[in-house]
Amino acid sequence: MAYLLFQHQTATSQATGLVSAESSSLKTPNRFDQAERSVILLSRNDPWLSLADPLSLKVRLLRCFGYKLSNRLADGRLEALRRHAVILRLRGPAHDNDLRNFFEAGFAAGQAARLEQMVAPWRCRSHAGSAVLSWSALGLAVGLIYHIVAQALAEEMIAFIISGLSFVLLAPLLLPAQSAR
Repeated sequence: MAYLLFQHQTATSQATGLVSAESSSLKTPNRFDQAERSVILLSRNDPWLSLADPLSLKVRLLRCFGYKLSNRLADGRLEALRRHAVILRLRGPAHDNDLRNFFEAGFAAGQAARLEQMVAPWRCRSHAGSAVLSWSALGLAVGLIYHIVAQALAEEMIAFIISGLSFVLLAPLLLPAQSAR
């Protein structure tokens, strides 16, 4: 009977060992807890400007004109995670300074790699070439409007005013849409 009890204790200690091994594997250096995953998902819509210093002149001017910035997180560790996720999503692979800030917040190298994998599908593709082409086409159209109006009315100042108005009316079509928060 003592032998059976000993076996039972051994099996119980092995089972608790498995439980403690499982719980320690949940805290592996390449996983995030529920709050961290929520922060990563919330950072999906944060613009580049959310990383700017709230006291900078650019941010203050934008606030004067009604631009709403996303709030920073109160927890410094979660804020570092949000900032790193935004940097990865908008700029691509992180630089040494970005990684240093991420590691100083208490994250591991495995978590940095995992975060890069998580954010990769959301990564912004650069459309700089198409933006330059669009603005060039707008400039050409405004120049053409100026030329046609100047020839038709023989008044350069009126042609200049009309082409300026056409630019002001058409330019917002080329600006990226801001998501309402």
